[in-house]
Amino acid sequence: MLTYALRRIGLAVPTLFGVLVTVFLLLRMLGDPAVMLIPPDTTITPEQLRDIRRSIGIDEPLPVQLWLFLTNAVRGDFGVSYYGGQDAMQSVVSRLGPTLELSLIALAFAVAVGVPLGIAAALRRNSLVDIGISAVSLLGMSMPNFWLGLMLILVFGVQLKWLPISGRGELQNLILPAFTLGASMVAIVQRLIRTDVLETLTQDFVRTARAKGAAPRAVVWHHTLKNALIPTVTVLGLQFGALLGGSVVVETVFAWPGVGRLMIQSISNRDYPVVQAAVVLFAVFFVAINLVVDIVYGFLDPRIRYD
Repeated sequence: MLTYALRRIGLAVPTLFGVLVTVFLLLRMLGDPAVMLIPPDTTITPEQLRDIRRSIGIDEPLPVQLWLFLTNAVRGDFGVSYYGGQDAMQSVVSRLGPTLELSLIALAFAVAVGVPLGIAAALRRNSLVDIGISAVSLLGMSMPNFWLGLMLILVFGVQLKWLPISGRGELQNLILPAFTLGASMVAIVQRLIRTDVLETLTQDFVRTARAKGAAPRAVVWHHTLKNALIPTVTVLGLQFGALLGGSVVVETVFAWPGVGRLMIQSISNRDYPVVQAAVVLFAVFFVAINLVVDIVYGFLDPRIRYD
């Protein structure tokens, strides 16, 4: 297990290197951030523009900028924000708490709702219950989260005035953004659990448990569900990384003060250091989640071996 984990960590290095290079090059395609720093209705000379570019470290040729960026990134130095003057990584980390809070609540909501729905649909295969649950799941997977968020704001925030529509503070502020972020994942978990439970119910060990007189509830919870959860764990891990990425839109819709909203603001302002730090942090999380999922695999299924 330790050898496998070290090998996966080693494979993460070129992945993170590719992320660094990609985000660096893509951001440079957005335009010159020095222009964004010029106050409105202000005319400056080319010499003054060069001074601004020199002050933020983008006056060198692109290959030189890339080399300096990579060497600094290895040390965890992504520079300072062009606007706040704060360390870029510290600015991102300070917003990480709200993003993780929102993503974890959305994940818990998806599991709490999706798993029971998936089991119910599998145990009542081809019934009205199964058809109804599958139809709702398909609808949930089809709705873009930004549209769903706006509709929830319109209904529960503006018309009914039951829930707050922006900001972070009380538990009520979490309900709408967490539901919006987790809705599509509920559908994914439900459909996956349904498929895996149906497949597991046909296995020999389940028929053996039934033949020995095991209670139907014990067959489902102690035999079927444990084995059906193995592929679900993989999807949950990957989807948690997707939730972090999807929080960019949801945080913007609900004015949630997390990393996603910070990224949108920084992209609009062409604040390279903050965007680069945020993308790299998300990439590290995604790689770490995949590693944890692979290790959990071994505990759920002792037949899996890491060679």
